[in-house]
Amino acid sequence: MKKVMLLLTAVLFSLCFLSSGLFAGDRISFEERLIAQEAIERVYYDHRIWPADNTNPKPEFEQAVSKQLLELKVIDYLKKSYALEKVWRKPIDGPRMQAELDRIVKQSKDPGILREIFAALGNDPYVIAECLVRPILAEREIWSAFSSDTDIHAETRAVASRNIESARKNGFPKDGSDVEEIVRYFRQGYEPVSEKGADEASFRVLSSRDFERLRERCFSAGGSFMNETALAFEVVVPVKVDREFIEVKKYYTLKTSFQEWWLKTSPDMKAFASGASGNYDFKITESGPQPEAICQDNWLDSTTILEDIPDPRYGHNAVWTGTEMIVWGGGFNSGGR
Repeated sequence: MKKVMLLLTAVLFSLCFLSSGLFAGDRISFEERLIAQEAIERVYYDHRIWPADNTNPKPEFEQAVSKQLLELKVIDYLKKSYALEKVWRKPIDGPRMQAELDRIVKQSKDPGILREIFAALGNDPYVIAECLVRPILAEREIWSAFSSDTDIHAETRAVASRNIESARKNGFPKDGSDVEEIVRYFRQGYEPVSEKGADEASFRVLSSRDFERLRERCFSAGGSFMNETALAFEVVVPVKVDREFIEVKKYYTLKTSFQEWWLKTSPDMKAFASGASGNYDFKITESGPQPEAICQDNWLDSTTILEDIPDPRYGHNAVWTGTEMIVWGGGFNSGGR
């Protein structure tokens, strides 16, 4: 029954776009984007896990995902696309959309769900590019552009620069910082438990090459130095430097958060995206696209590409929905997915 409904949805969706004369290169209307967004969300919702210990029936899609929420999602990715073009002169063009579509097809961890999404979008490469690929690309690229923007973070960088000078003279930052942390680094092969008073939770094991680079930085430029991450500027103050062991204090000056900046900036952005012309393509068979599942044994540093990552915490609640990990609490009245 589910497959029949999915097929009917795909057919109706295709007819809707064909009747409107939508072909590659034409601009998709806001209403058509809403239809596509709803089709995508329905697939995700079908795969959301309903807890076995919850005796209540799983709510209908319409109860869980409102029309207003769909509109907000479409407006959000259109505004972010516009911001990339207006603020950073980085419009999302056809070649980048095709490259991202290729990446999604090749690296999907769940080809089955991906095939369902493509089918729900009528297996139309242009619709898939505009309504599935664009939101992913806009989210990642605006976060990358924002986190490395020198003008937006100029004031924070200035505070961190003053703190370097203060740390070199006094051993600690003059202006203080939002977070202070003691980190202990060990050369690979060294036994950290033999270090007296070392807290095992703070161990960081480095390869000999990386350990020597850190050791060199601790001895040069007056000792203290600054690193820039996606979220903060960190002033690193060496406490103890040995041949096998380095202990440092890190003082973090947090950057303006993306959420804070976007709340102020988004009202000035148009919910408009220049139609990226292109004849998009992906492999289709009778059963739809056939992406190759690749499960890589490594972690992706999401803080460099996504803004919806919760701050570090413990004692929080975490729930896997079948398609997303939801995190909330842990000393914060906040969370992320």
